[in-house]
Amino acid sequence: MLKQWDRYLPSEKLRRLVYKGVPPQVRGQVCLRLLNVDQVKARNARKYQEMKEAALVSSRDIMQIDLDVNCTFRSHTMFWDHYGVG
Repeated sequence: MLKQWDRYLPSEKLRRLVYKGVPPQVRGQVCLRLLNVDQVKARNARKYQEMKEAALVSSRDIMQIDLDVNCTFRSHTMFWDHYGVG
């Protein structure tokens, strides 16, 4: 279904399948498509980066979050890059 997403998007079949549960292997891809993340990112191309930079400057909690993430999720691939996807 992911390969033919546009065909299934406005369908009752897709709604029923999502209601039954999305397999963990494809859950991330399905969520991105259901939320139209690509379109939202295209409309707000620099917004995320601007917000991230503003948080680094103004947030007192960033240092503590960095420490906690490093201790808690040290080997998790999403947190290997400092200020990356995770």
